[in-house]
Amino acid sequence: MNITSQIGIRPTTTIENVSKPFGEQTLQQPPAIDQLTIEESVTKSILHDIKGMEAYFLKDTTTDDLTVDTTNLVVKHAYLHDQILRHFEGEEQTKRLDELERILTKRISFISESKAEYMGNLMNLQSDNLYVSGYACVALNGKTEAYVEEEKKKQAGEIILDKNELQTKIAQGIRDQISSFQSVIKTNQKEWQSVLETGGTGMNTFQQTVPNDIRSKRTPSHSMEDLGFNEITILSDALDTMRKGIHIVGSSDHVLAYLGLAKAKLNVFLEHQEMPDFLRNTIREKMNEAAAIKRKSVLEGESLRQSLHSWTIENSTRERDGIPKLSIDDLRIHQTDAQKADTKKMLAFHQAFEDLSNVKSAIFSQTFLALLDSFNDHLSNKYKPVDPGPEPIERAKRAREQVKESMINDWNTFAQKLFSSNEQLKKDYTVQVNPGDKINRTV
Repeated sequence: MNITSQIGIRPTTTIENVSKPFGEQTLQQPPAIDQLTIEESVTKSILHDIKGMEAYFLKDTTTDDLTVDTTNLVVKHAYLHDQILRHFEGEEQTKRLDELERILTKRISFISESKAEYMGNLMNLQSDNLYVSGYACVALNGKTEAYVEEEKKKQAGEIILDKNELQTKIAQGIRDQISSFQSVIKTNQKEWQSVLETGGTGMNTFQQTVPNDIRSKRTPSHSMEDLGFNEITILSDALDTMRKGIHIVGSSDHVLAYLGLAKAKLNVFLEHQEMPDFLRNTIREKMNEAAAIKRKSVLEGESLRQSLHSWTIENSTRERDGIPKLSIDDLRIHQTDAQKADTKKMLAFHQAFEDLSNVKSAIFSQTFLALLDSFNDHLSNKYKPVDPGPEPIERAKRAREQVKESMINDWNTFAQKLFSSNEQLKKDYTVQVNPGDKINRTV
């Protein structure tokens, strides 16, 4: 990867081959009078990023990964800070440094607040997304907010994470990493000077030091109240495994399948990630509760959708026969035998995806693909196009393939991050797709 593009620097040079290391590149032709020299071009690019500091900070940030966001913020801040010192003096320098601090404070506030909100709501079982499915939202006809608040009250109990305290800890943790990074710079002054002079080349080497530094600062935490920043980043990673399963919108089949896959990711994460036992046990307990709430919500929403379908058919018949139609108050929630069988099938796939966490790593990839093929067949049989023509059938097929690709990518992204330092496990848990392959499996 071109490091300059990774960190948002745009050196505009007369370079013939930009893939060569800096210093080994050749000029395409002697520079014309209106062309910039390499040094002038790099300087212009640096000044451009200093001028647009806020936009520069936004690049590659606001991800779902607290460690990545912290790393980007720490390294970018140091880079811009030292570039300001190099290129400005006096009042202008002071003005630029003050602006940098203002933007930094704003970014830290945003990251710490958003992370604390998500983590606190999920661990305290107060996330809106747990309590209402897509179908239920439609069926509730504008009463969704009141319904969700009522359901959340039923689950209100012990506060596992205080969001205000968590936000303060995250903000302080980022500030501490900014301070710690100065020792990295001092130890590698020559390399850092090269980064500054070349407009960011070699920045990735320094970026790798931040996660390592976070991991090295393990605190003797014994409860959720005294979590250190290292443990908070681990908790953030654990909860992010559940994000898609909790937030995805779609049919009940899709939501339950993704929820099962999210639980599988969480189980594998808890098995392989080093952390205090109390933290592992608390995460497992609360996420089991969260998944149960989400599953119940999806099933209730599905039952409501099916009942609304029957209610609509009944009113169509009444309208045709001149009989007064039923009001929404006459809606009765019930399922036919066929609908109950369908719900049982959805739950079977949900459990099968969660059970992937119990599969041995050596056969994980083929087992995962077999389950996806079986799930695809289920969707094909259940959601047949109304129009039997070739185009609708092809569109439905493409949609199912996109679901399959999405679930594979979701898993692989997780596995490659978790096992980044273990090549064998990374290889075993990365799902390898061979075009045209299909393994049958019955669920």
